Amino acid sequence: VMHDLVVDPLSPARAAELAMAKGSGSSGARTSLQRQQRLEVLLPDAQEVLDRLRGGSEGFSDSEKQRVRATFLRFQVPDSHDVHKEDLCAILKHLGYVQVELSIVEGIATKISEYATMEYTDFLDFMLRYSVHEQEQFKKKFDEFDEDGNGEFDIEEIIKYVSHLGYTPLRSTICEAMDLVDINGDGALQFEEVA
Repeated sequence: VMHDLVVDPLSPARAAELAMAKGSGSSGARTSLQRQQRLEVLLPDAQEVLDRLRGGSEGFSDSEKQRVRATFLRFQVPDSHDVHKEDLCAILKHLGYVQVELSIVEGIATKISEYATMEYTDFLDFMLRYSVHEQEQFKKKFDEFDEDGNGEFDIEEIIKYVSHLGYTPLRSTICEAMDLVDINGDGALQFEEVA
């Protein structure tokens, strides 16, 4: 039946996987496990993001390299070994980057290659450079909200920052965030702990 077919032009394998899962009559637990496994490939966990941000110019972890490679393959031009530069913003968003500006993306991409497409080594170079740019932007924002200039966020500064982002700062959310990123356990967040 045609209406049951799932089509994803970027990933025919994913469409087949979804169609098989739909027709298999799998239990809720099995579907949940499949969803979890799929999410592990597509999305980083909080620790992976923190590791990436903390890595800065040092490069990506092995798991992040795998995610970057899988995303490159997902966006790869059919019958080629390249991705289009015009897809870089979508690729960054797919990888979980939130501060994606077209002018910055184009500027970095142009420094790497004059062509309209990038092979994997150029793409990986682009990703590393963009990560450094992202970390610089986070540092500027950190310094902006570090009101007393002591190089760390105390609870009040965290609450103001979370509010600035448009979120309601809940006690449980702030405590969970502190538990996750306050590496030295001093009750404040230094830039190195959050970026």
